[in-house]
Amino acid sequence: MDRTAPWSGPEAAAEPTSPAVTLHEERLRVGTESVPIGTVRVTKRVVRETRTVTVEVRREELVVDQVPALTGAGLPHPRDIGATPVLELVLFTEEPVVSTRPVPVELVRIYKDRTAEDVVVAAELRSERLDLHEKGALPTPADRRS
Repeated sequence: MDRTAPWSGPEAAAEPTSPAVTLHEERLRVGTESVPIGTVRVTKRVVRETRTVTVEVRREELVVDQVPALTGAGLPHPRDIGATPVLELVLFTEEPVVSTRPVPVELVRIYKDRTAEDVVVAAELRSERLDLHEKGALPTPADRRS
């Protein structure tokens, strides 16, 4: 029986007189990968709202109170009719004044939260097996010893 290896390479280098075959199989490697699922754009917008407020306003009005003049001793006499000075009074009124100013009312924090879940994955794995196909009569181990 010829025991020379018909193969070359690392399989045959272990024992040059014995042929060898390396069998392979696939192993399952499972990991994770980050993939984008969407984008969130955060913007602010202005919302307009009309508010009605009642405000009290005051004004001055002219009141003329006429009473009879006193006569008698001790009162000055006018020198000339129509010579009295002009009396000027300034009347005031209040008007509503509206102004606005921005004030902070709320702080909004935005962040991403991660959750985890278990996902079952399945994959088909391949492995190599050795099949022997006999041609003729193969020697048994007892035959090889003799």
